[in-house]
Amino acid sequence: MVKNFQIAWRALATDTLYLLRGSRALNLFKAYALEQYPKEAVGLILPADHFMPCPNLSTTPEESFCIDPTQLIDTPSGTILIHSHPDGTVEPSLADMVGQRDTGLLWGIVALNQHAITDTIVFGEQLFTQQLLERPFLHGIFDCYSLIRDFYAVENEIILPDFPRQRSWWEIEKYNLYERYFTEGLCCIAQKVINSGGLPTLLLH
Repeated sequence: MVKNFQIAWRALATDTLYLLRGSRALNLFKAYALEQYPKEAVGLILPADHFMPCPNLSTTPEESFCIDPTQLIDTPSGTILIHSHPDGTVEPSLADMVGQRDTGLLWGIVALNQHAITDTIVFGEQLFTQQLLERPFLHGIFDCYSLIRDFYAVENEIILPDFPRQRSWWEIEKYNLYERYFTEGLCCIAQKVINSGGLPTLLLH
């Protein structure tokens, strides 16, 4: 756990989730994504609102994307790697979360169908939100564990690491996200001595 971390607060709204409101580069990517449909489009949004498209080198471009890793060398601070989810949602896949963690960049996802963009979001383990109540649910970004991370960041300036996770991980036999990863300075205590900042966990069916 890290204390006194300089937190970059992210914007949060219940109807659409993004940091690039009014961005010319985002609009250019949206147009590019519609051109590439039904393939996944990918590119970089660079500082000063510039957009750089990247060829999707995946052998299954309708299902995933792959770019030349040399395009990520010496990317300036603030660069966002953005890609599309054709006929999908902005919910990040396990591969998206792993990619974001491994590149260290912010990632953006644009959901679209054949005719229009439906939603946009930017995410990254270095982003937090101060809004702890009345949050939408979006697995991997605004889910139970992200609320835990945001609470500790907001209330205690403690940064818990993020963990790539797939939807319905709780249905995987003998797999428990919290038992698997909660070794970050947390310990079990008796129920009678729970104080502010304590973290109860439970499974609801």
